[in-house]
Amino acid sequence: MSRQSMTPRYRIPLPGHLGLRVLLLAGLTMMLYGCESPVTQLQSTTTTGDTFTAALAQEYRAFSTFEAEVMVDWRDAEHFARKGLKAAKGQAVEPEVVSSWRVPAAMQRNLNVARNRLAWVLAAGAAGDEPVSAATAQSRFDCWIEQQEENWQPHHIAACRDGFYALLGELEGLEGPRSARLSLVMFRFDSDKIDNAAQSTLDALVGWARAAGANSIGVIGHTDRAGSESYNIDLSLRRALAARAALVRLGVHPDLVSYSGAGESQPRIATADGIREAGNRRVEVRVELPELPQQSPPLAHNRTGHQMFAAR
Repeated sequence: MSRQSMTPRYRIPLPGHLGLRVLLLAGLTMMLYGCESPVTQLQSTTTTGDTFTAALAQEYRAFSTFEAEVMVDWRDAEHFARKGLKAAKGQAVEPEVVSSWRVPAAMQRNLNVARNRLAWVLAAGAAGDEPVSAATAQSRFDCWIEQQEENWQPHHIAACRDGFYALLGELEGLEGPRSARLSLVMFRFDSDKIDNAAQSTLDALVGWARAAGANSIGVIGHTDRAGSESYNIDLSLRRALAARAALVRLGVHPDLVSYSGAGESQPRIATADGIREAGNRRVEVRVELPELPQQSPPLAHNRTGHQMFAAR
């Protein structure tokens, strides 16, 4: 079910006799449930709260109506309608939890990685920055997992999944499911020590990398232009090694962290030689994500065969 599939106007083309039976059954079911159904309650509910929760309520309204009236799947229709009713009141509603659904084992990793990436962008502010896109992405994910459990309509599965990834890519500022994340770890003048602020940056980055299924990390140390070029090459390398050591302490396999020192050759902020500039005293940490195939691969490994994170 694509986003278009989830609108109340959408109807799946059915053979004449089957379509009539579905419509008759849907009508009978609606009569039996009447106004007590969460689906019908949501259809007449006025939304409150912010733009994100209002958009989420609208998404769940369309989705639950489609599941009830077209697919005649009242169990799932009511489940998503209840989520919509909460969202309509301005309450936070989480994306579906993969373990709560009987999805094929081969797809569980992909869905877990996808959910974690969605949770990250929502926590990072996507619901406030792009509320409609964020709400639609969440509903597409829920649509995907619901269809994946049924696992008999590949076109619907693909539409939900691909729609989700397209929106997730927008929210991450990327072009698609494959991506990388760049973080800056800052240093004091003439120091290679990881301070509390730098440690917090690395903690958050590793949490994201673990959730997203990262398969490699690149670390490049930099300096400002105070001091000689040779000294700054050495300092930048020491900074890169300090960041790498911190990543290893957080559970990243050491063989999967590449590192180098660029010295003063790649300043973020242009200055004259000999000038101290805090914005240039940094390590750039780039986390690479694997491309997610339709079928679940093994845990993320790089060409050395090492698992990205040590068992914890």
